[in-house]
This record gives sequence, structure tokens and C-alpha cells, in this order.
Amino acid sequence: MECISGTCQINFSLDKFPLQTLQEGMKILSSVEGTLLVIVQNITIFREDGILLLEFTYALNKWFKEVGKGNYLNFSYSSMDFEEQGILSFTKRDDEKWWISSVWMELEPEYYVETENLVKASNSFILKIKNILDEQTCSILDLG
Repeated sequence: MECISGTCQINFSLDKFPLQTLQEGMKILSSVEGTLLVIVQNITIFREDGILLLEFTYALNKWFKEVGKGNYLNFSYSSMDFEEQGILSFTKRDDEKWWISSVWMELEPEYYVETENLVKASNSFILKIKNILDEQTCSILDLG
């Protein structure tokens, strides 16, 4: 399997953004739903609707902070909404490559990305979510 060293993107689209609930601070991690996409070299390798985007962002941000400290731990996102574990995972293969997989992928994963690209994509995703929250004056969720 080849390392795809091109671009990596983690994107989303919002399906449910209940502003009132966010401002009240109730059930915030489960309030915002949407479609989560992971794109590697212009190929969508993961696309799922109904993902709790703030819950995912919280988990991704925890991983991102560890990577920033030099702790290159594997990332595995599981949700309170689904029974399956490992909805989206980044598994470190060597110093510079990560295997992206999901329990929902029908085929064995064959996409690797370089550390730099995965970190940039993660940071970009986190910043986009933070910007949306800031625009809605909902900075009550501490994403770090």
C-alpha cells in the first residue's frame, strides 16, 4: 500500500445546529450533527451523515494537543450515538505515515497520509468548527 502524500482534508456540512441549545449549554456535544468527510488526494475515503460534530471535534482536539506535545498516539473516534467503536481512526504506521480507517469501511483501508498533512487537516477542521461557534457567539465549548 502506498502512502498518499498529497493533500488531506477533514470537512463537514451541518445538518442540525440548534443555536438556543448551544447558548444554554445543555447537551452541547450531542447538539450539532452533520456529515463528516475525509478526503485524501481528492478521493473521499470517509463520508458519514449524522455524526455528532462537536463530539468528534472534542476528541480530535484532544488528539491534536497530544501530537503538538510530540505524543504521536493513535486516534480512534467513537460516539455516544453509535454502538460501534472506531468510527474513524488514525493509526500510526511509522514515523511519517498514518493509516486512516473506519469500522464502517467495507474494504480494507488502503490510504496512508503523512503526519504533516494529517496534522494540518485536523487543525483546519478544528479551526473551522471554532469559527462557526464564535460566529454564533457560542464559545462555551472549550476546545482548547
